Amino acid sequence: MNKFISLRLTRRRVFVASVAVAACLGVGVGAAYGASLAGPAGVSTEPGGPVAPRLDPAYPTNDAGLTYGSVATANDPADEPELILATATNGRKGYVKKADLADVTGENVANPGEAVAFQERMDKAAANGEVFYIPVYDVNGKAVVGQFVVSPSSSSSSSTD
Repeated sequence: MNKFISLRLTRRRVFVASVAVAACLGVGVGAAYGASLAGPAGVSTEPGGPVAPRLDPAYPTNDAGLTYGSVATANDPADEPELILATATNGRKGYVKKADLADVTGENVANPGEAVAFQERMDKAAANGEVFYIPVYDVNGKAVVGQFVVSPSSSSSSSTD
């Protein structure tokens, strides 16, 4: 009889231990799931809810006082560094000037008239197979180490399928 009670207590301990482990795992999974529901920085997780703070990228500054780095950490174009990390057509790493890139991407278009003129220029360049080359500089933005190619796209090349 004593053996039966001992076996029964052992099974009960295993059951209680199993329930305790499952409860801990459930809490852990719940916490992980809850953390995954948090939206990215700058986005609210609920309609009309508070917006999460966005971190400003901390770009290094070169000897000329220009910021440089990758645009991958920028929240929007206003946060991009003055020298943007790029790979030249010759395979060398360097930086393109944000202003040079803006000239061929239309980022500096200020009004609808300029936007139409820019798009017409890009449509013509795309139709003629033209590409735009902009210099790739060293980290100081002075010595040219190669060139970066930008291919324009035509507004009529988009598909509505």
